[in-house]
Amino acid sequence: EVRFLIDASGILQVAAKEMHTGTQSTVEVQPSYGLSDLEIEHMLEESIEYAEQDFSERQLIEARTEAESILRATEKSLAQKEVAVPAEERRAIEKVAASLREAIAGSDYKLIRVRVDELNAITTPLAERIMNGALATALEGKDLDKI
Repeated sequence: EVRFLIDASGILQVAAKEMHTGTQSTVEVQPSYGLSDLEIEHMLEESIEYAEQDFSERQLIEARTEAESILRATEKSLAQKEVAVPAEERRAIEKVAASLREAIAGSDYKLIRVRVDELNAITTPLAERIMNGALATALEGKDLDKI
């Protein structure tokens, strides 16, 4: 969320709040170099014009970062020797992971998010087996009544 305010003396105040984290920042631009009202207006129009582009670029960066993190976690899970992954399931996961890698190479953050959701959905059974195995190992030989 970005707010712009120009007061009567030509001072431009810009306040920005990142809605996801709540981080806020404020900048004040004073016309110390003799900026005319027209120049200030032009600067303001440019900042508004590029705001959407900046937002899209940020969305793309965030989507790529999330996707790369999920790909690393998936590769790590598939490499675990303790959990058996049937060949058919492994091929399906690898196919979806490959389509996510292709999406990362592009510039459509919405497609990346769709591919991330697909990978999350297809790896849910694997994640459940890993968690069940970890719990079984942690509780092995323990009396549940004494825990």
